[in-house]
Amino acid sequence: GGGALIDTQGQLCGIGSLFVQRNPDELGSFDGNMVVPIDIINPIMDDMIRFGRSQRPPKPWIGALSTEAKDHVIVVSTWESGPAAMAGLQVGDIVIGVAGEPVASLAHFYRRMWNLGDAGVEIPLDIVRAGRVSAVNIQSADRDTFYLSPRIH
Repeated sequence: GGGALIDTQGQLCGIGSLFVQRNPDELGSFDGNMVVPIDIINPIMDDMIRFGRSQRPPKPWIGALSTEAKDHVIVVSTWESGPAAMAGLQVGDIVIGVAGEPVASLAHFYRRMWNLGDAGVEIPLDIVRAGRVSAVNIQSADRDTFYLSPRIH
């Protein structure tokens, strides 16, 4: 994330936050970037400049990259030693539900997961693996704890 979305007048409209891929049959595969509108960023701009992130509690992160295809959310990779990998989520798993609620899009998947609480909340997923439905409970984390941070003087 972090790419600028600029309008035709050269004004900043938003900041890219999440890379997404979509593969609808009729359109072929395409990549995109979810963008946070600038009017949502303005209230946290001072925090972003001063601390590099909002000082609000972090959203839950599971350490899995997913894509959307044919109204399914499919796991395409997991962060080594991240929450999803530690819980046993695997590449190719199809996520069909979060906390018992069906999901069919990446947007719904993330909204449902983020609505469960702040980082650290357990994320119960219903998945399909090798044709069988099963459950995986993932202890979410603060994504920033998995990155190397610069030393602040």
